[in-house]
Amino acid sequence: MRFCGVDVGHRLLYPAVLDVRERRLAMPRLALRPAEAVEWIEESAPLAIAIDSPARLNRGLLARARYRARHEIELKSGADRRVCEWRLGIGGCYSTRARLGDCQPWMRTGMDLFAAFEERGFDLDTGAGGSLFEIHPTYGFRSLVGIERRGLRVVWCRRLAPKRPAGSLGHLQRLGLLAALLRRWRVRLDCRAATSLDWTDAILGAALAALRAEGGTLSVDAPGDAEGAIVLAAFPLPGAEAVLRAVARGAGPAGPAKGVERGSQKAR
Repeated sequence: MRFCGVDVGHRLLYPAVLDVRERRLAMPRLALRPAEAVEWIEESAPLAIAIDSPARLNRGLLARARYRARHEIELKSGADRRVCEWRLGIGGCYSTRARLGDCQPWMRTGMDLFAAFEERGFDLDTGAGGSLFEIHPTYGFRSLVGIERRGLRVVWCRRLAPKRPAGSLGHLQRLGLLAALLRRWRVRLDCRAATSLDWTDAILGAALAALRAEGGTLSVDAPGDAEGAIVLAAFPLPGAEAVLRAVARGAGPAGPAKGVERGSQKAR
C-alpha cells in the first residue's frame, strides 16, 4: 500500500512515496522535472497522491454577495481566492486567483501536474473525495498539533515557528512531528528531510495520504460547490506537545535515535 506526496516548485518537483506495508519511504535521488516526476510516480503505483498546490483556479465564489450571505462568510478583503483558503486564513501571494496568469508560477506547474494524473485515471478531490488531492504543508503540520472550528473558519490550537531556513526551530518542530507521525506505520524518517524543506513537505504529503486512507483526515472545502479542498489531519497527533517541548529543549529529531533513517522560493 503506497501513498505519494509531492512538493511543487516552479521547475522541479519533489515526490516521496510511503509504503506502509513494507514500512519504508522512497524518494528519487534528486528533484525531478515534471515529466520525470510523473513517470517516477506512475512507476511507484501509489493508491493516492497528495500535491502541495491548488488543482484549479478559484470560481469567484467569494466575490458573490449571495454566496457569502448564504454561508455567513464575513469577508473584509481578498475576494480573489478560494473559499477553502479563506477558511484557513490563506491570502496574499498564496491565494489561488481566478485567472491563470495571475497565479504564481509554481501553482501553474502544480495545476499541470494535477491534470496529468487526472488523465491517468486518478479522481480529483474538490471536496467530495478522490485519490488525487491538495495539501498545504504549513496547515498540515499545524493540524497535527490541533485545530478548532469557529463556524466555517479553521483556527489553530498552537502556531509553529516559521519553517525557514532549513534547520531552524520551525523546521525542527516539523521534523519532530513528522517523525512521530511516521511511527504510526513503523517507518523511519529519511535523513534528507533534515536538510531540505522540500523533502520534508513531500514526506508530509505522503503521510497525510496514508492517514486519509485510515479515515484520519478532513477536507476543508467550499460549501455547496466543487471549487477545491485542502486536506488536513482531523485529530491532533498523540504526543505532539511532547515533541515540541523536546525540540525546544534542544533534543531535536535530526539524530537516528529520534527516528531518522540515514541513507524554491515557495514556502507554503
